[in-house]
Amino acid sequence: IRNILQHRIDADDKTIAGLFIADRLDHILNKTNGLLKMMEQGYTAITDRYYFSSYAYHGSHMPLEWVIQANSLSEGLLRPDLNIYIDIVPEVSLKRISKGRTSMDLYETMENLQKVLNMYFKAMKVLEDKENIFVTDGNRNAEAIAADIYERVMELTPTLHKADLNGQNL
Repeated sequence: IRNILQHRIDADDKTIAGLFIADRLDHILNKTNGLLKMMEQGYTAITDRYYFSSYAYHGSHMPLEWVIQANSLSEGLLRPDLNIYIDIVPEVSLKRISKGRTSMDLYETMENLQKVLNMYFKAMKVLEDKENIFVTDGNRNAEAIAADIYERVMELTPTLHKADLNGQNL
């Protein structure tokens, strides 16, 4: 996957989507440190780039319905209690991505990031009845974004205390 993203190997869009699906399934099902195993042990899972990222990135290059269906096993195995989307304009995104980097990945162009942004909102609209989605303005500073997310997570978990945030299970 890394070689494809860094333009060293060329691959078809469906192949790329399939590789991400397989990687995600390993993250969920791995017998040593997969999400399901860790959650069975009492850990709380916080992950980025779950199946909504596939909907947005791969749905920008092929039919969204195909991408949703292709990711249905991951969705069926482990649906998030909360999907957090940090909404950011592509210009700010590119500026943050390029900070401290010498090259950009396959999907990291202004044109593609605009398609991805539009596809995130399309996917969220299609799945709004199935998914718990929280959108926050990502064009602000990190502290304001974190405060919004913290507040929303606390609404979901009213028994969680601030002191628990330092525990190893979070």
